[in-house]
Amino acid sequence: MHRKNTASNDEDKSVYGTCLEMCPEAEFISRKRDNLLSRFEKIKEAHDEIQYIALKAYRRPAAGRMEILLHELRPPSVLLDTLRHLFTKILQWPNGGFDSPFLSALSTENTFLSLYNFIHDRVRSVRQDFIIQRIINSTYATALEWIIRFYILSFITANAILAEKYHSEWSETLHQEQLASALYSLSSLYLTPTMTLTPHKAEMLAYRILFHIDNTEAVSSFLVSLPRSTLSWPPIARALRFFTSFHCGNYMLYGKLLAEATFLEKALLLTHSVKLSKRAFQIMSKAYNKQSVPLDDVLNWLCGVDRETLVHVCRSLNIEMSTSIHFKIATISTRESRNEVKSLATYWSSERVNTTECIVKT
Repeated sequence: MHRKNTASNDEDKSVYGTCLEMCPEAEFISRKRDNLLSRFEKIKEAHDEIQYIALKAYRRPAAGRMEILLHELRPPSVLLDTLRHLFTKILQWPNGGFDSPFLSALSTENTFLSLYNFIHDRVRSVRQDFIIQRIINSTYATALEWIIRFYILSFITANAILAEKYHSEWSETLHQEQLASALYSLSSLYLTPTMTLTPHKAEMLAYRILFHIDNTEAVSSFLVSLPRSTLSWPPIARALRFFTSFHCGNYMLYGKLLAEATFLEKALLLTHSVKLSKRAFQIMSKAYNKQSVPLDDVLNWLCGVDRETLVHVCRSLNIEMSTSIHFKIATISTRESRNEVKSLATYWSSERVNTTECIVKT
């Protein structure tokens, strides 16, 4: 009697997938038959022939006990190949906002949203396969590192590209939840006794601090879990200086740190940087009440913020601005506006290097 290649998901031992393709054959056949293959899975070749490179879609777990089909699970090497394909091939889709030149006039909201939603779905599928197989090794760590960089990059790209009317289709809350989940999973993985030191550990731990920069309780509890020796690692030490300057309202130190920050560090701090700029205006309004300060001086103090973003900040605060800024004491809301965030995201995105190099590091 033929025995099905299955495993129970409540067994203590790990299971090992046997699917050596990026998409199980049965799923590919089914989706092709039902015309459910994404345009990102179809590649035109010579003579307009279509080549299909399908990627396993995310599927919500069924309620209750679920039988695991090993031939539908991809082993770690295939999962990493899937992410590599997503981040080196699909992410460069023309006019999606991630291709070069970045944020070109041809970049469209619809293309970005379609591209992001496709990659986001396939990333969730990859994580699902890792979790089902209970994989705890450096391959999973590398996968999470790539995924985290993708979500950080997507955050600033979305804020730079999407107009207000498209934000109902872009769930920033869901996006940030996925990023938080990946950061938490990776931090826990790093602390596993059997894990070897990875070259990007300091970078990733620093990202978790920056992600929670406005939450003192979250950062404090995270720092307690870290070995004391890690606190002196340069990326973590810089993240802690960001944290301190943010909560102290030390906008000049914060600006200097921004000047030294990597692109992805800035991307994580996007909305927080706008908030601190507005807090800086509160401080300067008291110090320079009814005085005019040259615009260039303010830009130097708020290093990392460009002139256009400053225009939006002044406009939202009803502060006069020309070649100088005329400060006045007023009740100032530190809540960031869409225009301010979009302007700063666009400005910082002009500094972006190759997208693939941003994400795929070994």
